[in-house]
Amino acid sequence: MKRSFLATLSIGVFAAAAVVTLQKFGFLLRPERALDRLLFSGALPNGIITPGNYVLVVLLSFAVAWTMLQIMELSRRAMLLILLIGELIGAAWVLALADIYFQPLPGILVALLATGLAAMTELTEPAHRRRALTTLFQGRLANREILRLTESEGPDLSEPQAREVSFVFCEIANQAELIDEMPPADCASLTNRFIALASEMFLKEGGYLHGADGEGIRVVLVSRWPPRITPRPRPGRRFSFAIASPSSPTRTRLR
Repeated sequence: MKRSFLATLSIGVFAAAAVVTLQKFGFLLRPERALDRLLFSGALPNGIITPGNYVLVVLLSFAVAWTMLQIMELSRRAMLLILLIGELIGAAWVLALADIYFQPLPGILVALLATGLAAMTELTEPAHRRRALTTLFQGRLANREILRLTESEGPDLSEPQAREVSFVFCEIANQAELIDEMPPADCASLTNRFIALASEMFLKEGGYLHGADGEGIRVVLVSRWPPRITPRPRPGRRFSFAIASPSSPTRTRLR
């Protein structure tokens, strides 16, 4: 989170400062006039919201920078950028109906600049590492654990390492009897619900979802206690008892 905030702050300040400077010193006058002729056919509205345009540029710069840093797919970035540009142009038309002049070019430029700078940050080695970790653990770790892992200066996971972990296998105890007694559709529905709810519980507790299918759920739980503390905790045993207890939220939701 801290790294994303600093990147957003840097990109937002630079993009907003660049566009405001260009507009303040008149470098955008010609393209703005050309866009005015295209949008308003030369008949400009009387009302002017120039100070508000500067505020919009600054806010839009930070908003676009933050959004683009959170999205990894290039297609989604492009779609959001096109949608934003269309909304800015549409806002100019709508305000013109109320006889208010709004020039969308500064907003469009700051959106393009912030998007480009956010894309450039993805070319760095830390960004490549974050993308690789997110792709590797998506769906196998909780989102907060993925965020903690990508934002921390953790170990290089490309190298083999030794860790003490608990491996938990979880299944429906009488699944064989249920297969014989229940209709196939009901049995499949029950199994899917059990997998979804149990996986949700283990992910919430910081487990790594090694596998989840009709044979059961396999989860790896890593102890975070320092090695000097004895006795060593047994997270697998604790969570196995928790999910099997009569008061377990998973069992309650399955009823």
